[in-house]
Amino acid sequence: MKILLIEDQPKEIQSIGEMFFKMENSGFELESSRSMKDGLQRLSEGGIDLVLLDLTLPDCEGSEAFIRVQSQVPDVPVVILIGLEDEELGLQIVRRGAQDFLIKGTFNHELLTRSMTYAMERNQFRKSLDEIANTDPLTELLNRRGLQQVLSTQVAWARRGVETVAVLIDIDEFTKINDTLGHAVGDVVLKEVSARLKTNLRVTDFLARLGSDEFMILLPQTRIAEALLVSEKLRKAVSQFPLVISGATIKITISSGLASVCPETPSIDELLAKTYVALRKSRHSGDKVIYSTSPFVEGPKKEFLLADVLDMLKDRESFHVVKQPIKSIYDGQTVGYEFLSRFKMKDFENPDDFFRMCMENNMLALVDHYCFMNCIHAWEDMPQSLRYHFNIFPATLMDIDAYNLLEDLPETYQKGSACIEISEQQIIGDPSLLSKSIEVFRNSGVLIGMDDIGFGKSSLESLIILNPDVVKIDKRCIIGIGQDAARQRSLERLVKVLNNLEVETVAEGIETEEDLRIVQDFGIKCGQGYLWGKPA
Repeated sequence: MKILLIEDQPKEIQSIGEMFFKMENSGFELESSRSMKDGLQRLSEGGIDLVLLDLTLPDCEGSEAFIRVQSQVPDVPVVILIGLEDEELGLQIVRRGAQDFLIKGTFNHELLTRSMTYAMERNQFRKSLDEIANTDPLTELLNRRGLQQVLSTQVAWARRGVETVAVLIDIDEFTKINDTLGHAVGDVVLKEVSARLKTNLRVTDFLARLGSDEFMILLPQTRIAEALLVSEKLRKAVSQFPLVISGATIKITISSGLASVCPETPSIDELLAKTYVALRKSRHSGDKVIYSTSPFVEGPKKEFLLADVLDMLKDRESFHVVKQPIKSIYDGQTVGYEFLSRFKMKDFENPDDFFRMCMENNMLALVDHYCFMNCIHAWEDMPQSLRYHFNIFPATLMDIDAYNLLEDLPETYQKGSACIEISEQQIIGDPSLLSKSIEVFRNSGVLIGMDDIGFGKSSLESLIILNPDVVKIDKRCIIGIGQDAARQRSLERLVKVLNNLEVETVAEGIETEEDLRIVQDFGIKCGQGYLWGKPA
């Protein structure tokens, strides 16, 4: 069992360390942090089974110290350490949820062992009771009470701009199954549907049975476009294989309604009212997934089938173009622009969303070409003295002949004024498969850029084989780098490699003056980021 001691006094740390040495065969392992900040950081990494918490830390003290630890790890038991004169405070904090308190200087290793052991046993017993109270006995999923607790947390995240989507699911004609085949068969159907739903969800998603044949799923950190794909996957998983029970073949289908969780939906009943609008339309449509816009916004509500979204994606007019400046790091002068595509349909504007839907439905080359042509068209009215960047998927380069893509360039095109960007993260398989298309562009005076370098599965092989003119460092390597010494060291090593390859380097994700200063120190010449404005 890993025990975290949050204590700033060296004498107390040494004393408790000696006690742990005496109980070395008891299965306890001690770690220590000397401030609340360091303690919370360690807790965020996980793996701690119990906290020994001093209430007189330099950066946090009293009940506030306990509240901050409890907020960070509500399921980890806490034993507080207090002075002799603070016994009343210790009792108050135990009433607020601490498992026990110990008075400094009055306990030995045996009392400490007993206190920690009982604290963990009581905490485990409480968790078991909570699990029983929050679980549906038939399906072993969350019940309404359990889901309400999860919803309260997700509403708090929604206030900070983190998206969560609720999916309401209803088994079609379940009453008929109960009436004709009996409730025992109905229970088997409920268990089977629960299992199929659970198998096709992430471990971070929350699935609950609200009653009868009604289920609700909360998908944290998920946008509507992603949730539509998840819901379609669930619909197919449930309906793909019929059930055979006592010689009877039962075809199971479900109806689904989706809606975003927001601060205006803090209760399950309110969320049900919001998702039921879409669920009712789904029932009438038959075995479909429906998304409903919020009933809390002004104006008429709109409902969409997944097929409606896919039809709009096939229309070139459904996209518009924005641009983001590329700046000189040292004087802030604009040296170029990157053109980006946005989908006009509300809640699906994010490129990650609509391109994912395109990939799922074999439409990527079509839509990517639309976006490329729209961006080229937007370029025609721009000054010829700057450089302009256009994104294209590696898969599109393999599907569409490079000479056809070159025909989209304007007649006034000047060599070196355009750069085709390929995301290194999207290259699947052998990068040399792109060499022929890239050579066609290069021979026509188009520069080649590689995007998203330095994060995830970046490969030196791709850089060497494709030999880009421009490399863009992934924004996840840059954002907040002024506060992260480890990432500064990683960036320094990456820049040395790129300098040896003699490529122009652009840093994406520059959001603060501090980030800019770090990038300047490493000799990177150009950058992009919200410091100079969002794409517009």
